[in-house]
Amino acid sequence: MVKGMAKNVWEPYVGCIPLILQTVIFSRDDVPLERTTAAKEALMLGAEAIEVSLAVRSKSEPAHLTTLAQTVDEAARYQLSVIAHLLPVQLHLCRQAERVHRP
Repeated sequence: MVKGMAKNVWEPYVGCIPLILQTVIFSRDDVPLERTTAAKEALMLGAEAIEVSLAVRSKSEPAHLTTLAQTVDEAARYQLSVIAHLLPVQLHLCRQAERVHRP
């Protein structure tokens, strides 16, 4: 869930259903990262964990991995778990995998 939804609709569910808050996003064409929420803010919103979306198999993979490492360090200060959501950017690799695994 993103910060705006958490602020506006999550309050009745705090403590009943775990909240995983998305903190870092990027676009499909591997545009630079945007940090949407800090770990401390996620904790204040009642998050049990934070999620980082990052691109792999892209030109900016090192920057994405650095952001993940920084987010893990920051989250550790607040004892928040981090979920890494890895997304392959180069579509031709996905198509090759589909051909190999097609029944």
